[in-house]
Amino acid sequence: MKKYANAIGVVAVNLIVFIALLGGIEFYFRHWGHEQKKELPNGLWQSFQPYVMIATAPGAYRKFFNTFTKETFRSAVRTNSLGYNDPREFSVTRPYKKAANEKVVLFTGGSAAWGVGATATDRTAAGRMQYYLNTLQSGERYTVINLAMGSWIAFQQFIGLQLWGSQFDPDWVVAMDGFNDAGVGCNYSQGPGNPMYFAMMRSYIDGYLMSTYHPVFYRGWLENELIKHSKAYRIFTGKQYVPDDQMFDQSSHEDMEVRRQIIPTKVGEARQMLAFYLAAERGTLNLFPRASYILSTQPVVNQFTGDFNDIYQYPVGSPERNAAIDKRTVELEGYLTQYENAMCGQDTAQPANTYIFGNGAIQLERLADEEAARGRLVAYYNIGTLFPDPRSERVPFFIDPVHLSDQGMDVIGKFYAEKILAADRERPAAAHASAAAAPAAPAALAAHGAAAASASAAPANTEDHAWDYLVGLTVTDETAEEPVVAGFQPRRLTATPIASRHGLGVRFDQLKPGGTYHLTVWLKSASDAWAMVEGRDSNDPATSRPPHYGAVSYDLAQATVTKSSGDLAKLSVASAKDGWVKAAFDLVTQDGRIFVTANLLEGGNGLMFFQGAGQNVVFGGVEIEQRQ
Repeated sequence: MKKYANAIGVVAVNLIVFIALLGGIEFYFRHWGHEQKKELPNGLWQSFQPYVMIATAPGAYRKFFNTFTKETFRSAVRTNSLGYNDPREFSVTRPYKKAANEKVVLFTGGSAAWGVGATATDRTAAGRMQYYLNTLQSGERYTVINLAMGSWIAFQQFIGLQLWGSQFDPDWVVAMDGFNDAGVGCNYSQGPGNPMYFAMMRSYIDGYLMSTYHPVFYRGWLENELIKHSKAYRIFTGKQYVPDDQMFDQSSHEDMEVRRQIIPTKVGEARQMLAFYLAAERGTLNLFPRASYILSTQPVVNQFTGDFNDIYQYPVGSPERNAAIDKRTVELEGYLTQYENAMCGQDTAQPANTYIFGNGAIQLERLADEEAARGRLVAYYNIGTLFPDPRSERVPFFIDPVHLSDQGMDVIGKFYAEKILAADRERPAAAHASAAAAPAAPAALAAHGAAAASASAAPANTEDHAWDYLVGLTVTDETAEEPVVAGFQPRRLTATPIASRHGLGVRFDQLKPGGTYHLTVWLKSASDAWAMVEGRDSNDPATSRPPHYGAVSYDLAQATVTKSSGDLAKLSVASAKDGWVKAAFDLVTQDGRIFVTANLLEGGNGLMFFQGAGQNVVFGGVEIEQRQ
């Protein structure tokens, strides 16, 4: 017994000594030790959130770091309870009550749009946009809601707008993005369609196995190994082994002390990442059919022409610009193909980032043009063009390669405000012009042939109706011209001095659903005028798009087609007597309606949106007949 007592005593003494040592160490660090909280230079702490997966942790962000001047500067940014850099609290159910003269703009994007680098919430791009919207005019009150969030890709923006933006019934939606969609999938190796930190979230998801009746929660490494090797423990506890299949980016920079969890992804998967980005942007456009949109690409500090070469040196729609776009697209595809089998990571992702960022801007502009051609107010801008081209001259507008200084945010906020105000000034003017023209501006144009003999082909609009669509034009009778379409006096369409579309539309009702119709548009112009004609049927309620749509551009002086797209069939154009140009096409109507719009383009540039300076054409009317 004495032997056991001595052994117990030795163990007890050693245990007391061990506890005393631990207590002494803890005592020392409590009184003289300093905990080092990891700093995130220009980073945002993130928290898990329902639906959007991650959001900026709410609270105050009191300083940022300018990587170019090596200076830390103070900030008064404080988020709302959801982590948005906005002074208002948001609700998923409580509608926002607008004032009688109030318009709401929703602003979305990633951390640059959120406002990393701003010295205060009202110094962000959203804050400056609201400032200029309300100081550059006095007739209306504009409210800008900042729904941007750090690290978000476009699909998370889409969800955020759906959850919290719907309550505001927005008049405008402005998106500034593209950088995160270019970087998250490959630079951070999260894979196509996945948000930032998805690999880490997947570990939590896999670790929290859930059955209908019994939750099985994740446990520490030691217990997990015990479960793996002990059948008795598994039976006794009812727990299951969770395989540890985590993978980490070996190229994560050591100076960041970060082991970044990844999903193995190849550089060539950038093609799927780009497609997912564009699909999210299309979804965003469908959220608010009555709102106007500005889509834009986030700027970065690097020399602008390094990513986009000479694309933006030429006017939109010009042959030179189209050629530059085609050339850059081929270059980007070749660049990606060269590295497509490499594994993604910080050291290997540049081809994927460049491919998505460059092509994303090009494709986003085309998407905006398609929507605008359907009659929606959707515009695209590459915000990088607002700053000088050389990197050295861009630096003052940034605090690091992707985040803006107060100066940069002011430039962007003012730009958006000016574009919104210009468009909002135009629309009331267009409505007034339409109403004024109503008594003398028919949309009832002659129907010929088989259509004339059928009541189903009779146009619904008559001489005492306004045009179906009229924007950016003044319309006057051209009494010196003899009618080329029976019963319709030609009108001169003159572009008003507004930077916008300049178009006039007519509508044909009571046609045969599913029928094919031949339409002829008569135009006459000055020597340098170009025009674009669009044809479509009604928007499908499910998609907010017409099932059949097409557009064709003309050089009227030469009576030639310069560009065409969409569903217009059997295109033809020919000169006729007295200087008229006869443009014809076939179009199917799903619902028994056809809309035809005649637009002015800016001379040889072929620009749809331009500052009107008296450009004009004579509109002779539209003929329609049903195909046999």
